[in-house]
Amino acid sequence: MYPVLFEISGVSIYAHGFFLNLALLVCLLVLVGEGRRRRWPKEEVVPITLAAFVGGMIGARVSIVFFNGWETAPVVLDFYRLFDPRIGPGSILGGVVGAYVAGFIASRAIGKAGCACDAFAPTIYALVEGLDERLVHFSQADERCALLPVCGPCVKYKNVRCGVRRMAQFASLALIALSFIPLLSPFSYTAYNTQVGMIDHYYVRPVVHQWFEARYSPMVAILLLGLALLVMQRTAFITLHPLARAFFCLGAGFFGFGMFRVTLGMVYAEALVWATFWEELTELMFVLAVIYTLWVFRTTLLPKFQLGSYLDSFLVSKERA
Repeated sequence: MYPVLFEISGVSIYAHGFFLNLALLVCLLVLVGEGRRRRWPKEEVVPITLAAFVGGMIGARVSIVFFNGWETAPVVLDFYRLFDPRIGPGSILGGVVGAYVAGFIASRAIGKAGCACDAFAPTIYALVEGLDERLVHFSQADERCALLPVCGPCVKYKNVRCGVRRMAQFASLALIALSFIPLLSPFSYTAYNTQVGMIDHYYVRPVVHQWFEARYSPMVAILLLGLALLVMQRTAFITLHPLARAFFCLGAGFFGFGMFRVTLGMVYAEALVWATFWEELTELMFVLAVIYTLWVFRTTLLPKFQLGSYLDSFLVSKERA
C-alpha cells in the first residue's frame, strides 16, 4: 500500500524489502529453535536450508515463465537481476515447490534417509496428521480409533471397509464436483484508478492471476483428488493410505484457494480495492490463527517451547557466524 516505509539519511526503506527481510529473520529464528527442540544435527540443517533457499529463489523465478509465457524467459531467468523490483521475486507457490525439491535433493545427497522437509507440509495435511495422531487415531494400528463407537466394526480388527476411508472417498467426489464452480466462472476485466490515502493506485485483476485461480487451481484439484480416489480404491482394506491422504489434502488445498479467490473476485468485481483488502486481511488472519493455536496448545504441541531459549539460540548462532 505504501511503497516507502521511511528514509534513513536519504536512503529509502521499501515496504516489500523490509518485511521480506523481517520474515527471513523470523524464519531463521524458528529454524534455530526448532532444530534444537528436535535435535537436528547442524550437518543436515545447514546444507538442506541453503539448498531450500536457493531452490526457492529459482522456483519462484521459473514460475513466472510458467504463468506468463516463454517470452518472459530471457528477463526473469537473468539471475543477475534477481532483486530488480520491476520484475518481482516470482510466485510464492513456485518458491515453495522449488524449496521443497531442492531440500529433498540436498537431503539425499548428504545421505539422509528420513523425511527432510516436513516443515513444508501443507496446512490441511498437517491438520489431518495432527488430528489423527493426537485425537482420532484412525491410522495407528496400536491405538483405539475414536470413531469406533460410530463406525462399529473396525478395519483394524475385522476384514471390513474403513468408515474414515469411505467418507474421504465421498468428500473427494464432492470436491471434484464443486471444482467446476470456479472452473466454469467467467473472467473479470474491470480496471480503474483510485487514491488510497495520498497514494495513487491502479487496480486490475490480471488475467494471468485469474487463470491460476479459476482454471489452473481447479484442474490441479480435480487431478489430485482423482489420484486420491484411485489410491483409496486400490487399498480398500486399510484405513487411509498415506499417499491417498497426501493427494486428498493437496487437492482440497488447491480447491479451497481457487474457490475463495474466485468468490472474492466476483463479490468485489466492481470494487477491487476491497478485494485486495480482504485478500491481505485473510492471509494475516490465517497467520495469526496458526500462531494463536500453537500458543494456546503449546504445553502439548510444543512441550519444550521456551521463547527465551529460541532467542538465546538465535543470538549464539549469530555470534558464531
